[in-house]
Amino acid sequence: MKFLIASAALIFSVTTFACTDFSGEYFDEMDGTYFSMAQDGCTSITYQYDEGPVERLMDGKDYLVNDYDIVVEEGKVLANVKIYSTNEFKGDKLITRDRSETTYTSGVVEIEKVWSETTLNRKADMVVVSHPSRGPKETTINKRVK
Repeated sequence: MKFLIASAALIFSVTTFACTDFSGEYFDEMDGTYFSMAQDGCTSITYQYDEGPVERLMDGKDYLVNDYDIVVEEGKVLANVKIYSTNEFKGDKLITRDRSETTYTSGVVEIEKVWSETTLNRKADMVVVSHPSRGPKETTINKRVK
């Protein structure tokens, strides 16, 4: 009986604390802008930027999040860019995998990948460690405002 109670408590605590809650308001020192995050459990996060809200599902699936053309002189299209994003929680970290695919009119395709891990530090500031496919990793700290 004690084993059953202990097992139930363990399952409850793991599901209750399965992911970090990033909800809050932050200041991005690199851009000099503010943004907020509203989290729906471990299911999704809605980012609120000056340009409007952006929702990301935390299901580990790859989603097309942006698709645009690079236009140069006199309206000529140089390339098309598609940006994909995958988000999921692993323990206390939010893992994000972003991929941009640039297809030039010549047919050449460039792919850039970045994965990042996001956590909260002791002050509840957001710490993002980015690992680009080219170049060194970068650490960004977004200060919590609220």
